[in-house]
Amino acid sequence: MAVKTLKLGAGERERCDLMNEASVLAQLDDPNVLLLEGVVTRSQPIMVITEFMHNSSLSQFLQASSL
Repeated sequence: MAVKTLKLGAGERERCDLMNEASVLAQLDDPNVLLLEGVVTRSQPIMVITEFMHNSSLSQFLQASSL
């Protein structure tokens, strides 16, 4: 499990971005896309909980592949 949190004091734009990300993940059902486990909005900090990526992040994978 991996947890992405919204920093305390983050603005409305950052909150909307995180919630939009969670909304998109919730709509996807593909073995190549992270599974959304849940979203915590009733307490601070706001959190998006996903499955854990065992082979590093997509960004790291793409950077390593371009070498």
